[in-house]
Amino acid sequence: MSEAQAVNVVWSGLGLLVITFLVFYGYPTTAVETFRSRIFEIRDQLFDDAASGLLPFDSMPYVYLRTVMNGLLRWGHRLTMIELASYGALSPKILATDAEPHISFRKAVDELPPDVAARLRSYEERMTLAVMKHLLFGSIIFLPFTLVVIAYMEAKRIL
Repeated sequence: MSEAQAVNVVWSGLGLLVITFLVFYGYPTTAVETFRSRIFEIRDQLFDDAASGLLPFDSMPYVYLRTVMNGLLRWGHRLTMIELASYGALSPKILATDAEPHISFRKAVDELPPDVAARLRSYEERMTLAVMKHLLFGSIIFLPFTLVVIAYMEAKRIL
């Protein structure tokens, strides 16, 4: 092996190490931080609405949304497709009882004035969208699959 080939091997190895680091550490870390940033932004706006008197801090819809967002912030790093699938497969009865607070939230929101209810539903929708984006784009393993599905859907829509 010549000296030029040895240098090429060393640089190639270093390049592969950098790529491996970015793929298995950099991307997932960035995805989680982006997700948390989105949730912080939504939670901050919810707090501002409560502080301005739109709804009381101790109201059921505020407490529910704040609690869910705090949980997403705390456990966002564990929110993956694999965890979700495992949880759904191993705990179907738990999933059924987990819906009860959400049903209570929906009923409480329906009793509020229409403008306040629309605002709270908007927070819930934005939070759900942030979760879905994180699930679809947060995993380097599922990212190529997600991109192929999106490309297929766009091509189908255009054609």
